[in-house]
Amino acid sequence: MGMSRLRIAFLAVVVLSTSALAALDKKQQGQLKRANNFIDTIQKTLDGYTSDGRQLNERTSGELQKRYERVAGDLAALPADEPEVKEAAAHLAGLKANLDKAVGALAATTQAAADEKGAIIALVTGPDAARDLATLRADAELFSESNLYALDSYLWRRWPTHSDVQAMKSAVGSWSKTQAEYQALESKYRAAAGYRGMLGGEASRSHTDLNLALRDCQDRYQPFADAVANIAAHAPEELEKEAAALKSAADTAVAKKDHTAFTANEGAIEAMRYRIANLAAVYSALGKGDADKVLARAKQVEDELVSKMEALAEVIVQTNTDPADRYAGNDRADLERFVRATWAKPFPKDQVLGVRFTEGAFARRTSLDWDQSATAWVKHDASSLPLWVVVKDGNDRAILWHATLRRLHLKGDQLELEWATRGSRGAAPNQRLLLANVRK
Repeated sequence: MGMSRLRIAFLAVVVLSTSALAALDKKQQGQLKRANNFIDTIQKTLDGYTSDGRQLNERTSGELQKRYERVAGDLAALPADEPEVKEAAAHLAGLKANLDKAVGALAATTQAAADEKGAIIALVTGPDAARDLATLRADAELFSESNLYALDSYLWRRWPTHSDVQAMKSAVGSWSKTQAEYQALESKYRAAAGYRGMLGGEASRSHTDLNLALRDCQDRYQPFADAVANIAAHAPEELEKEAAALKSAADTAVAKKDHTAFTANEGAIEAMRYRIANLAAVYSALGKGDADKVLARAKQVEDELVSKMEALAEVIVQTNTDPADRYAGNDRADLERFVRATWAKPFPKDQVLGVRFTEGAFARRTSLDWDQSATAWVKHDASSLPLWVVVKDGNDRAILWHATLRRLHLKGDQLELEWATRGSRGAAPNQRLLLANVRK
C-alpha cells in the first residue's frame, strides 16, 4: 500500500515537471526559437555599430525596428506565463531599451547634422559672405607676393613712385589691420571650409568659392607674414649696408671721373639710390618709433651722393641724353596734353619741352588697402605709366622731372598725375642735360 502511494507521487512529479515543456506545441516552440534568433541577430547588429564606431543610419534603424516589431508580435502570440516565453520577453525588453537608445542617438545626430548644415548655409549665403569673399581673394593675391616683399627682391630697386612700390608701402602700412581681419575671417570660415556635405544651389557655389579663397590664404599667409616681419626687423640695417655700398661706388666713380656710373639707366648706383629710398619709405609705413630717424638717414645718404655727383656735374650734364619715349598707344597725344595741362597748374613758370613716357604700356594693379583716416578698407584699381617731364633751364640747359601718370579705373578711367617733391637743392646732375640734346 505504501509503495503504491510513493509510485503515484513520483508519477505526479514527473507529469508536473514535463507539463511546462509540453505546454508549447511544436509550432509554438518553432516560433519561440525564431524569436530568440531574431533577438540575437538584432542585438549583434546593434553591438556591431557600437563596437566599430559606425553611425547607425535611418535605413538600418528602420529595418531593425521592423524586425523588433515582428519579434514582439511572435512573442505576443505565445503563452505569456510560460518560463521560456518570459525569458525571451525579458531579452526583448533589453533589446528594446538598446534600440531606443540607438534610435535616440541617431535622431540627435541627425538633428545636429541638420543644424550644422543650416548654420553653414546661413553663413555662406549671409549678407557678409560676398564682402568676406572679396576680402579673402584680395588677401590671397597679396599673400602670393611674399617673394616681392623679400629684402633681396628686385622691387626695392624700382623708382620710388612706381605703382608696385607704392602698393608695397600701402600693404605694409596696413599690415596689422590686414592680419587681424584675415585671422578673424579664417576663424569664422574654418569649420565651414571643412564641411563635406551637400548644401545645394547658391549655397554650394558660395561655399566652394569661400573654401578655395580661404585655402589659398592659408597656404600663402605665413611666408608673407614672415616677409613683413623681416622688413620690420632688418630694413634699417639693410639700408646701412646699401649706404656703405653706394658710398664706395660713388667714391670710385668720382676718383675715376666715371660720370656714366651716375647717369646709367638702371645702373648700380641708380638701383642703390632707389633701394635706400624705398627701404626707408616702406619701413616708415610700419609706424615704428624710429621711422623718422630712418627717413632722415635715407635723405642724408641721398644728399651726400648728390654732393659727390657735383664733382662731375658738368661732364654729367654735358653727356646726359634725352630719355627714350617707349609709349606708342593711340592715345599718346591725348596723354601728353593732359600731362602738360596738369603740370602747368603747380609749375606755371616751367617751359615744358617734352614728355617722355618710359614704359611701353600702363601697368594695372588692384588692391584692398586700409585707410587709417577713413577707418575703412578702400579698394584701389589703377594703371600707372612712369614718365619724365622735360623742362627748359636757362638758355642752354634742360631738367628732367620724374612723374607718374595714373588711370583710375574706379573713377571712370580718370587720369591723375603724381610727381616727386622737388628738393631744396634742385635737380641732381643726372637730371640735367644740354638743351641741344633734347629731341624736338
